[in-house]
Amino acid sequence: MASLLNQARPPVFCPGCTHDRIIHALDQSFENMGLRGDQVVIVSDIGCSGLFDTFFHTHAFHGLHGRALTYAAGLKLARPGLKVIVTMGDGGMGIGGAHFLSACRRNLDLTLLILNNFNFGMTGGQYSATTPSEAQVGSSFLNRLDRPIDVCEVARSAGATYVTRCSSYRKDLPEEIERAIRHEGFSVMDIWGICTGRYVKGNKLTPQMIEENLKKVEPLEGPVAKNERKEYGRHYSEVSSSLNRVSPPANVERSCDSPSPVRQEVVFLGSAGQRILTAGEILCYAGLTAGLHVSQKSEYNITVLTGPSITEIILSPREIK
Repeated sequence: MASLLNQARPPVFCPGCTHDRIIHALDQSFENMGLRGDQVVIVSDIGCSGLFDTFFHTHAFHGLHGRALTYAAGLKLARPGLKVIVTMGDGGMGIGGAHFLSACRRNLDLTLLILNNFNFGMTGGQYSATTPSEAQVGSSFLNRLDRPIDVCEVARSAGATYVTRCSSYRKDLPEEIERAIRHEGFSVMDIWGICTGRYVKGNKLTPQMIEENLKKVEPLEGPVAKNERKEYGRHYSEVSSSLNRVSPPANVERSCDSPSPVRQEVVFLGSAGQRILTAGEILCYAGLTAGLHVSQKSEYNITVLTGPSITEIILSPREIK
């Protein structure tokens, strides 16, 4: 199978940036799997990792910072046959931490590539959720006050079924990405790399140092036995198919003629507890029995039992737009 790289839009990263290595490793994994562009969707985040979707001839979705996993979940549930790859940096992962935890808990068949270069490279080199406390970064001393998170430990604790921590310089990176994509469930790859544009200006970091630092933490590669369970989409289909179908809403039959041939708008005003919304619903049902089109818009305090209550009704012989 041919490369899926977009030859008209070649990667444009800083010289030495490891994102470029990951792009070609990802493309090689697609080739190894024999995937066509219409079988893959790349969902990207903001930042340098957010450029990935433009470099491939695949389906693509460019999301908001930290929110890529939410879009990816919707795509996978709507089109389960697609291979959904999510690319985000350590910055996006930190900003979208709640979405990351939800994805780990849910175990939907997604592959998340975290391009971890320990800083917000695109926006000035500020500290991220993974920046070492002793690093010199563009946000002064703030990273000294925070404890960096271990992405893989968080993923395992939250329930991810496949977790790998590795270097961008790993020789078999295409094969490891392929294994992650083939895993049926949520796969997380924490790929350590180098930001030559920002991070290394104040911090010495080499491929050899990345390897040494990886040896200092627990080696993680592949399926997490304690989290093994059914893939979310498949499990959802199994459970939902066994439930009784919800009956369609009952039709309100026309039983009389409307006393007015023109559109009417009615507003009920009152206080909580005066059944303002109920009064509006009764009027709507009355309009339906007269063969009218109806709409109801209601507003009430978040406290529910106190404050104002409003409902606006439209009754019309024609469709309401």
